[in-house]
Parts: sequence; structure tokens; C-alpha cells
Amino acid sequence: MGFLSRFLVSSICALALVDTGGLAGAASSKASSARISAHLTKTSFKSSQAGAVKLIYSFSATSKSFGYLLTFKKGPKWRTVKSVKKKGTFKGSKSMTVRKVFAGKPVKVGRYRLELSADGGRKLLSFKVGGKPANTSRPAISGTTAAGQTLLAGKGSWSNSPSSYTHRWRRCNSSGVSCSNISGATSSSYVLDLVDVGSTIRVVVRATNTYGSTGATSSQTAVVSGPVVTATAPPTISGTTTQGQMLTSSTGSWINPPISFAYQWRRCDGSGANCSDISGASSSTYTLTSADVGSTIRVVVTASYIGFCPHFACTVVASGSATSAQTAVVAGLPPG
Repeated sequence: MGFLSRFLVSSICALALVDTGGLAGAASSKASSARISAHLTKTSFKSSQAGAVKLIYSFSATSKSFGYLLTFKKGPKWRTVKSVKKKGTFKGSKSMTVRKVFAGKPVKVGRYRLELSADGGRKLLSFKVGGKPANTSRPAISGTTAAGQTLLAGKGSWSNSPSSYTHRWRRCNSSGVSCSNISGATSSSYVLDLVDVGSTIRVVVRATNTYGSTGATSSQTAVVSGPVVTATAPPTISGTTTQGQMLTSSTGSWINPPISFAYQWRRCDGSGANCSDISGASSSTYTLTSADVGSTIRVVVTASYIGFCPHFACTVVASGSATSAQTAVVAGLPPG
């Protein structure tokens, strides 16, 4: 092989030693006689584990310089945490803990990049320091605080990216203290029972991620009242609207089925307005009289619920009313 051939081969071999890596894969502007390789024993860990996680790195040949740059992602930007530059003779394999990389700086939760350099060679590593979820806004409860109604639990706001949530509903006294877990109430919703009347309710939401779990407790609700008795369909009137004929009222349809109904028949004008109670007309039927001729009739049904609080001495009384549509105008008796 001639001198020129040997020179070209030697030049190509020398160029092969130049690191073309650089930060995030960019080519290095400086020739390197020592490439650097490195890895972390874990790339995701808790801050308390930083003393056990190791950075292991090695030089492909003796290097005259070595350094590293540790940056932290804050918002969209990377901020410098630690910058180290050394000169001397560096060779072989070495290691140090991530705690030592931080060198007295706090190991905060977040994402990091660690760029190592040896002469012109570079190696970029990324890692994440995690922590168990931290609550930034307490969970809140929505819904009507009456027996038979459904309460819903919001998650609240959390940092450190929870992957799952659990719920535990608690029954408290009227001041929101002396709380105890409600058996079986572990979903994101809870249907209030008679046992809750006179109490307040809280919910504990527990957020979990890879690093652990944290619970946060809501504020207490208002004091739970008796059932809400509400009509889902008003009563209806059947019968012929002629003097002397009997009208009959249905009960209508209700949530929290009541145990008793009361009736009040009312005489209204021809358009169903300007109504007044008909004295003594308080049964489920009403026989039309001469006083009703030329009027329309409505009926008001009042549904009532009566129960007892299981956990202390009290009586639960709840009621609601609904009014029928007006009848046709009442006709008088035919002549004759």
C-alpha cells in the first residue's frame, strides 16, 4: 500500500472516532478522541430514591475533559440545575448516584435532562423524578341533601398525575365532625338514606399513581333532611262535567313513593284561573253541584311521607303537592 493510500485509511479511521451525537442528536463541532456512553439504572423514581439510582458512564478512550449539564423542565423551557466542567485525565468506567449529580440541590418532582460530555463527545439522558399525588383543590359534593337523593363526588384537583381514584363516603354530625365510614359507600355517588337524616356527609377521595396514594376530604354537606316528595306526573280528573255527576281524582305519580294522600277540590273560572277551595271537598271524589255550573274544577293532591330516623329519636315528615289540569266547563242539568 502506497503512502497516499495509507494516509487516506488513517484519516478515515481518525474521523470514525469523532462523535456525531451532541445534544439531542446534533453533530458535535469539536473532534473527540473519547466517546462517552452512559445510562441510568432507573429513569423514573421517587426523590427519596435518588441516593440509590446510579449514573453509570464510561469513556471509549482517555479523555482530557469531562462535564455534565443537568436541566429541569419548567413549563415549556429547560432551566439549568447544575453545570460541572472538569479537566484532567478521565478513562474507564465510572458511576455516581443521582443524588451526587444534584450535589446539594433539592431533588424536586419533575422531568430532567442530563447531558454528559467528554472532549467533543456527548450523551444525553432523560429521567423523571416522581412523587405520590398531592391535592391542590379539595373534592366537592354536589346534589340535594335529602333522603332518597343522590350525591355526586368531584375528584378535586391533583398534581403528579394520578392514575386512579377511590371514594369513601362518611357520615358526620351536624357540625361535620365525629365522622364514620358508611358501609359499602365506595363509589363516586351515594344515595342518601333515612339513616342520614340529621347528619352531614363528607367524602374522602384517594388519588393513586406509581409512587403512592394520598387522600383528600371534602367539606361537609348541609344537614340531610327528610325525603323530597315530588310529583313526576300531576293527578288527573275523570268523570262527566255535568251537575250531579261524580268526578274522581287519581293520585298522580311521585318520587319517593308517599304513604298517604290528601285531596282538595277547587272551583275555578272558565279558563282554569282564579280558583278557590270548595268547602268540605277533601276526598278522592267530588259530586258536582249547581254552584259549579259555568266553572271549571281542579284538584290538589298532597302526598305525605312519614318515617323514623334509625340512628336517633326523630320522626321524618315530608310532603309535596301537585295540581291537576282544569276540567271542561261544568254544565247544568238539562231542562225538564
